Amino acid sequence: MRPTHCISALLLWACSAAAFFQITNPTTGTEWVDGQTNVVTWEKGLLDNIPGYDVELTRMSQDQILYVAKNVPGKPAGLNIVLDNVPPATDYVLIFINSTHGQLHGTSKPFSILKSGSTPSASSPTVAAVDKAQTATVSGGPNPTTHFQTVFPELDWRSGAASLAVPRGVLGAVMAVALGGAWVVL
Repeated sequence: MRPTHCISALLLWACSAAAFFQITNPTTGTEWVDGQTNVVTWEKGLLDNIPGYDVELTRMSQDQILYVAKNVPGKPAGLNIVLDNVPPATDYVLIFINSTHGQLHGTSKPFSILKSGSTPSASSPTVAAVDKAQTATVSGGPNPTTHFQTVFPELDWRSGAASLAVPRGVLGAVMAVALGGAWVVL
């Protein structure tokens, strides 16, 4: 493999690692129970420059959506969701989105919500609560005309690691171009 191909592959890997996002819970087979607190967890890229998300709950078989929470912090990588009178179904999916710009960050695998008082099956994955995670409450059935049911304080898109990601990315790109140019000249 030519060195320029190696550099290109390295840059592509670095970009994909920075943009990584995956919802780890709920997953296929997960059963949440109405009236209880349920845990959402995710993994994200260290240099993705995204301090948080808006979370929506939708059903796959119907045009139904519940606006769960706005401005959910990306760290810690978890959110507690209290369900209050949410209709039971087997085709719910969580959507992590920037609702201002319409940018989709990720979706969960389909999971079930059981009626209040039910017991999840033994095969349903259980996840420990995330330390210091925020809690959002979702009440009632889907209603696309409502606002987010929980709104956390505005996120500072310029603070912390997010502010360092852009200069590092630009510096990396400039260095890659310089190295590629030097390699071509040599």
